[in-house]
This record gives sequence, structure tokens and C-alpha cells, in this order.
Amino acid sequence: MAAPKTLSTEDYSHIVQQCLGANDFKIICCEERKLSEEPMGLLGDHFSTTVTVQRGSEQCDIKFFVKTFPINENQVKLIEETGAFKKEVIFYSVLVEELKSFNVLSEGLRADNDEINNKTWLCRCYLARSDVLVLEDLTQLGFFGFNPRDVLDFHHTTLILQKLALFHASSLILEEKQSESTGKTYRINEVHPELIKETFYVCKPNHPGEMLLEASVNALIRTVKLLPVCKTPDIERNIDEILSREARSILELVKPSKKYRNVLCHADMWSNNILCRYGENRNPIDAILVDFQLIRYSPPTQDIFNFLYLMTRRAFREAHLKEFLSVYYRTLSEELRLHHLDPEKILPWSELLDSCEEQQHYGRINAWHCLHFVTIDREVLKKIMMDSELYQKVIGEKRAEIVCEQFQSDNVYRERMTEVLNEFLECHVLQK
Repeated sequence: MAAPKTLSTEDYSHIVQQCLGANDFKIICCEERKLSEEPMGLLGDHFSTTVTVQRGSEQCDIKFFVKTFPINENQVKLIEETGAFKKEVIFYSVLVEELKSFNVLSEGLRADNDEINNKTWLCRCYLARSDVLVLEDLTQLGFFGFNPRDVLDFHHTTLILQKLALFHASSLILEEKQSESTGKTYRINEVHPELIKETFYVCKPNHPGEMLLEASVNALIRTVKLLPVCKTPDIERNIDEILSREARSILELVKPSKKYRNVLCHADMWSNNILCRYGENRNPIDAILVDFQLIRYSPPTQDIFNFLYLMTRRAFREAHLKEFLSVYYRTLSEELRLHHLDPEKILPWSELLDSCEEQQHYGRINAWHCLHFVTIDREVLKKIMMDSELYQKVIGEKRAEIVCEQFQSDNVYRERMTEVLNEFLECHVLQK
């Protein structure tokens, strides 16, 4: 299927010039294609664009990744009401440019060998407009994504945590440098409020976030009752109210902290939004973060536990949590020192540890809200996404029915959700 003609001739000229850093070229042709007939996400349509360019006597093809406003009416409504697409445009067009102006960001991927020779956590953006984003095609540089049901090993986890630390460090460095430059305290949430406005965890009448949260809570209450541990009279009598209260506590947890230092958080650290590049023996040697539509301003441990709970299993993360936090903080500290900043003054190790309990609470709750939907069998999810009427029902009142069906019929899904639910119950319900 061809892509809609979102990009004009002038757009292509601008994009190629940004990519090549020169204007001594002639565009021969452009080919646009949709990456998949299946919807790849709720918040945009995705395309691959190949531009054939002539420079002197030589021709070459340059590939780009293009994200546009979706065609699907339900998705358009969701994006407009949450402001998700707008947030990512602001991120690339405003904040990334600000980071570059202070030499905080090493942008672009040009490594051809198997060494980790850059600290880039972000791909290049060549065009950021209200209806379209054009980014470098990471697949051309050897990067691969994950399956929504994938869980990570130690090497993947530590590598991605290092990149997450570099991302967080960039916002801390920006705030410190801007504060020094202007002589007054600079905080991203105050200067760019639209950028960190909450996307989904919102409790307002008629906001999509309220409907999505309500559907998730109802699915939680229904699914928990399929577990043997919940089939006792005492638990059955009180569980609905406790589950609802605990699941909704995430509305407060996503707000900027008044106790701990906040950073710009990705807030959507799951398989679709992380790509890795591999060396010999399939060892991961580089990672890039993509999709900044949910970003918020929170303590860095919120992103850490967001990632760990969505991409690792319980026994694994409990066994290695101290190592993971150490790897993260060591990378963060090294980056701050490179910019002549003292990590113990800006974000002390003790503060990072103190924030863990609160943000691990967030990680457990967020794991249910996300995983119960995104880990549904691909064929079932495809059917939901391709059927507008069914999509509306599953986003809303039919969610619990679909989730319970998956729980009872899909062994892989049941195993993962049982682990999520058992930890949720142990930490937030049974002890109460």
C-alpha cells in the first residue's frame, strides 16, 4: 500500500539537504510505502520512504522513516484529544534543538563497526511538523526492534539502562546550563508545559485517558478473580474497592515529584520503542530510544521501573536490581562529570535509592495497565485494530471480556499476566 502524499517536493528537498548536509544533489524519484498493512500503534501511521538522489555522476538511495497522523478516525480522535503527536513534534523541533545548542546531544548514528563508539540515544529527525515526522531509518543502520512478548537478558537490560541514563542526563545538563546562563533556576516543566503534559493517565470528564483507565481497572478486577488466591470469601468481599483505588493511584504517581529531582522521562519504555544493534554472536552493542509521545517530568527511577517491569521478568529483576541501578547511576554520573557537573549535588545516589520504593509502586501498577493489552496475541490484536467498531468496544466496555478470554485460552499470556497480578496483589492488596 502506498503512503498518502504527506510530503511535498519542497519537503523532500529539505529532508535530503538535512540528511546530506549539502545541496549539491538532484532528486530523481521518491517511493513511499506503508510499513505494514497491520496497525503498528495507536498514535500514528508509519511509512518507509526511499529517495533516489543524484550527486555528480553517482546515484544513491536514501531511506527515511515517516510517522504521520493516522487515517483511522478513532485513532485521529485519540491523538487530537491526548495531544500525543503534538508532544513528539515539540520534543524534536524545540527541545532537541535546545539540547544541541548547549552541546548536550550527540545526534545521529554513523558507526559501521561493532564497537560502541558513541553515546547517542536518539535518532536524527529531518522534519518535525504538526502532521508528520521524518526520521532516519534505523533498520538501514542494522537496528532491530522487539516482539511485544519479548523479555530481556542481562546484556540487553544494562545496555538500555545506559542509554536511558544518557537521556536523563541530557535534561539535567540542559537545566543546569540554562540556569547558569540566565542566572535563574530553569526547569523544563515550567518552560515547556505542553511538552510534559500527561498523555493518558488523566482523570477528566470526556478525556480518553479516563475511559482507558476505567477499562483497564475493570479488566483488572475481572481477571484477578480468575486467580486461585482470590477465591476466598475475605478477599472476594473487599477486593474490588482496593484494586480500583490502587490502580487509580497512578494518577498521582505520574505528576512531577515535589520531593525528588525530576528529569524528562520517556514514560513508554516497552518493546515497540527500543531498537538494538548487534555485533558478533548476536550480542547487543547499541540501543536507541524512539517514540516520545508520552514523555513526562518525573524522577528518573520512574523510567527505570517502567522499563524493568515491562521488559523483564520478576525473578530476574529482583536478582539484579542493585546491579541495574548501579549501571544506570554510573553512566549518569560520568555524563554529568563530562559537563563539569557534580552528580552528588544534582542527583545524589542516596536520592535515587530513596525514590525507588515509590517508583517501584508505579512500575507494578503501570505494568498491568500496559501489558494486559499490548501482550494480547498478535492475531487477536490485529483483528481488534482493523475493526473500527470492535476497537471502540475493546478500548472501552469490552476490554475485560477480551482480557479474560486471553487469560483463559493463551498459556503465554496467562503466565505473564499471572506474574504481574501476583506481585500487584502481594504488594498492594493482600497486605491491606
